[in-house]
Amino acid sequence: MAKSAKLDVLLAHARAHCDREGIRLSTLSTRLFNDGKVLARIERGADMTLRRYSRAMTMLSEPPGVVDNFRPLLGTSAGGIARDLQQR
Repeated sequence: MAKSAKLDVLLAHARAHCDREGIRLSTLSTRLFNDGKVLARIERGADMTLRRYSRAMTMLSEPPGVVDNFRPLLGTSAGGIARDLQQR
């Protein structure tokens, strides 16, 4: 799948989640990335790292309500990844 097609899939999942939960895309973006503008930037053609993409798709495939209790992916260090995985 091409890069833009993957991001289109991410946006489709994000929009479906927002419709189900009755929230704005910016709210979901904040919950997923700790930045309310990430999904809007992707809509305008911005790119994202594979790590952020994979994490977002994993969270969007979870049952309803899980994203609300999710800690955004903040750190990029190995220690940050280990701490993040321990918190799950």
